[in-house]
This record gives sequence, structure tokens and C-alpha cells, in this order.
Amino acid sequence: MPHIFIDGHVHIHPGFSWEEVLHHALHNFQRIEEEVRPVQSVRFLLLTESSGVDSFAALTARTAQQGPALGPFRIRQTSEASTLSCEKDQISSFFVVAGRQIVTAERLEVLALGLHTPYPDGQPMGEVLAHLSGLPCLAVLPWGAGKWLGQRGKLVAQLSSQASAAPLFLGDNGNRPFFWPLPSLFARAKVQGIRNLAGSDPLPFPGQEKKVGSFGVWLSGSIDPLQPFSSLCTLLHNPKTALHPFGRCESLYPFFKQQILMQFKKKRPSSPSAIP
Repeated sequence: MPHIFIDGHVHIHPGFSWEEVLHHALHNFQRIEEEVRPVQSVRFLLLTESSGVDSFAALTARTAQQGPALGPFRIRQTSEASTLSCEKDQISSFFVVAGRQIVTAERLEVLALGLHTPYPDGQPMGEVLAHLSGLPCLAVLPWGAGKWLGQRGKLVAQLSSQASAAPLFLGDNGNRPFFWPLPSLFARAKVQGIRNLAGSDPLPFPGQEKKVGSFGVWLSGSIDPLQPFSSLCTLLHNPKTALHPFGRCESLYPFFKQQILMQFKKKRPSSPSAIP
């Protein structure tokens, strides 16, 4: 049975080149596969785009206007509006899936994986999750340094302790430093059937595109190439599907450097294309 490798938290920041992103993603996935040694691989990049950013739509429009060639890659639309197929050397490399990163009124983030239309920031967390539960997407509460502390941390703990008919995931990411253990909330949430759908979460700095595909989860199952994201959702919604994390946490110096840079970035005036 094929192994499915997922980077569940992918930003395409201003200044990133799609060709470079795809190149590094393929390289990182292949490096992980050398350790896992699957018979066959299917790979997913699940985008998490902030308000004012829509690189998925830009890539789709470019493909329609200029043809499928993007350097050595060929980009094709699937039967799903939210999913593009990416090939290299006439072999399927991965699927690129649209998605949004939504900032709630509580200043927490929700990832709506598979959502290809804009979604407004600033709404209460409960309303956002309730709305997303009726849409064909995956809702993820991503970990972030300092974001699960205090009242915000209590809210995440409350949400993840409540059994719900609407599937919900937590999301570890590749920016968590090696000395910061996986929060115990992940283990407690797992008891409620809320699992870890991790991703690399590249930051808006030069060179961060090299992280795409380096952190996430893999699972076993079959994917319909005509409806890849729908197939993936079916597998992820099945409680019997085992999710195996892959990737290495951030080292000490880059973690502190990036956190300082992010604080400076937040103090600058925002622009329509900026990532908060």
C-alpha cells in the first residue's frame, strides 16, 4: 500500500519562488522516504495562506495562461478546485492543496486546509470552527511559540477536550525548538480522537522555502488521483488511520533568531501582501 507524506502547514511568502519551493519540497520528501523506505509514495503540500495572500490562485492562473511548464515541473489542475497536481520527469511528485490561515478574535490561528476561497480574520474561534465544520476542509489548531499560553492556551485545551462530531486536528510544526517538548495537550487531545497533523510552517524570511516538505506526518492508504484531497480527508477522518510524524525540530540559534525577527516584523506597518 502506498505511503502518503504530508506537510500540513505550508506558507508561500512574498519573495518565495514556486519553482524553488517545489524543488526543495521534493528533495525533503525524498530524504524522509529514504528513512521510511516506502514501496510507493504520494506527497501533499497543504497550503495555509494568510489574509491578502493567494499564491494558489496565482499558480493556477499562471498555469492557465502560460501552460503547465514551471521549470522542470508540470502543473495540472485536478477535478478538485482546491488541488493541483505537480509532476517532474513524467512522474507525480506531489499534490498542492489550497488552504487558509485564519486569525480569530482571540488572536489564535485556525488552519482551514483545502479551503480555496478567502476567509475573514477576527471572528470568534467557536464561530470559525462551527462554520468550517460545514465546509469540505480540514480544521487544524496549530502550535506556535507562546500562542498556547495563558487564556489562549486554556481555550485550546477546552476545545481539544470536547468530543465533537466535527473532526478537529492539532498541528505541531517545524519551528518548535528541540528543547521544547511536544506540549502535553497533544497527548490529552489524542484521547478525544484529536490527532496531530503537523507541518513545516516556513517563516517570511529568505531561505525559509528550503523547509517545505521537511516536517509533517505520513500514513498508509490509497489516493484517487482525480480527487486526491477528498481521498486524503477520508483517510484522515478514519480513526484507524495511524499518523506517523517525521522531521526534526529547530535548533537553538535559528529558533531565537527567528523569534526576534518575527517580533520586529510585527511592529512594521502591514501591507496587503504581508504575512502577519
